[in-house]
Amino acid sequence: MDHHTRFILFALPLLPFAGLSYADERSESERYRYGDRLDIAHVLRIEQPATASCEVVDETMVYLDSDGAERRLTARALSQACQHH
Repeated sequence: MDHHTRFILFALPLLPFAGLSYADERSESERYRYGDRLDIAHVLRIEQPATASCEVVDETMVYLDSDGAERRLTARALSQACQHH
């Protein structure tokens, strides 16, 4: 059995667990409220759903706080499509 086949046989049963982990991570997002004091040391990424038209969407910032813990913060923002108008 070659390495590729062994990898697939090993990884295939683990796929359902990868989805659960991702769902758990997304559910831990805090909702931003105007005036919140934020502890942002480093922004890792900003996630936003793709839209065809200019509209308000939920945007999530994934960042590290001053203790090095990864955190998620969700806020309302204009979609990327608004930049092209």
